[in-house]
Amino acid sequence: VKRVSPADLESALKERNDVGYHVVYFYEEGTPVHKILSPVYEEVSRRALHSIFLKVDAENYLDELFERYNLSSLPTFMIYRDGAEKGKFETSIKEGLIDKMKRFRILSEKEQFTNL
Repeated sequence: VKRVSPADLESALKERNDVGYHVVYFYEEGTPVHKILSPVYEEVSRRALHSIFLKVDAENYLDELFERYNLSSLPTFMIYRDGAEKGKFETSIKEGLIDKMKRFRILSEKEQFTNL
């Protein structure tokens, strides 16, 4: 997982990725939800080798990011393919994150996360 600043996000989304998606996690450092989801996001990134995982600490950039990416709450996850947005979702539970990663086929339906 690559941590990027809001200013660097657009260029990070343009990095070449011929075989998968860019997944972006917008969060606020130190929140209870982030403490729950961060290890899950890290584990998903290790298992989904065909995608590039980015994370953006939105704490000091809420207005800018909410407007630019049409966010309504945090945490929010956005999925990109070939530079185009393919999906966006909000979840505060690990099962929700895993389920969405499977629905976008970033993870195999068979993936099990029993140790998180």
